[in-house]
Amino acid sequence: MLLLVVVIGIDFIKLIKVSEIDCVIADLSAYDLKEFNILKTTIENITLLIICDSNLIVQEGNCMERAYKKFSKPINYEEILYCIEEISFKTKEVSNKNQQISNILLNLGFDISNIGTRYLIEAITCSIDNSKLKNLKAIYLYIANKYSIDYLSIKWAIQNSLNKFNNTIDEKIIQEFFGITDNRRLTPKYIINFFKVYYQF
Repeated sequence: MLLLVVVIGIDFIKLIKVSEIDCVIADLSAYDLKEFNILKTTIENITLLIICDSNLIVQEGNCMERAYKKFSKPINYEEILYCIEEISFKTKEVSNKNQQISNILLNLGFDISNIGTRYLIEAITCSIDNSKLKNLKAIYLYIANKYSIDYLSIKWAIQNSLNKFNNTIDEKIIQEFFGITDNRRLTPKYIINFFKVYYQF
């Protein structure tokens, strides 16, 4: 379900730090935009829709560049509703993709209750959906920002989950499913790239 918040001004900055909000519609003035860019607030995991005066649409900066879409006044409510429906559909797609990946890893023998496995699932999804995340560190930083923790915690949790899997799984399963013909252990990079290349969700 899409969790949507509508606010006037930059007060939503306080909200996104304590709530699991998916989408914010922010009605911002020139002053708000200036303050936002000064704060350099990170909102990587929030879909931001900005409503502002038409002369402000052309402004650049952290806030405007991050916006999923910008709407000029007077407000066209049908256009905003259509955009929200589009975001809601994409949110459901991500949820379905996570479930498919979870089922595959569960059938292989991963412990789905393990926090590292859950981070791994998110890492796979991020890699498939976000072409801007070029390497493992970028993916880990993205997830770490979402949960407000250090990216090394994400890295170690995923590696710990993978170590448990490597130590308990039958090598034949690894060879047959992942196409590894030698005795190499699965790494986060290999498994994430494997799903990205071979699975179309």
